Amino acid sequence: MAKDIQVYVHNEDEAEDLKTILAKYKTQDVKVDKLESEGSTTLVIPVPPTGSGGTGTGAMATANSNNRIGAFFETRETEDEERKTVLTFKVDETDYAAVLEDIRNAGGLVDKALFE
Repeated sequence: MAKDIQVYVHNEDEAEDLKTILAKYKTQDVKVDKLESEGSTTLVIPVPPTGSGGTGTGAMATANSNNRIGAFFETRETEDEERKTVLTFKVDETDYAAVLEDIRNAGGLVDKALFE
């Protein structure tokens, strides 16, 4: 089963770099788009599922609903660090944890709703 993911980055170059990193996974429908408005999205730093129950510490929270297992860290970005580009794709469930790790390592953020 494929999972939909949207990754928010600062610019198109960052999106293309991340797209290159993700090419090693079973991804589909990969698109890079500019954001027209910020909307009401709450962006967080993804943490891949580890298989252990895990507990949240500090600003970290864990989630396990609708087969979307994982955790996230809250982020405090300033307006200077505004995310104006989104990389949207579907990833095979078997690659989900590895993809979240690569997103985190590349500095990408995801919508908090991914974990709800």
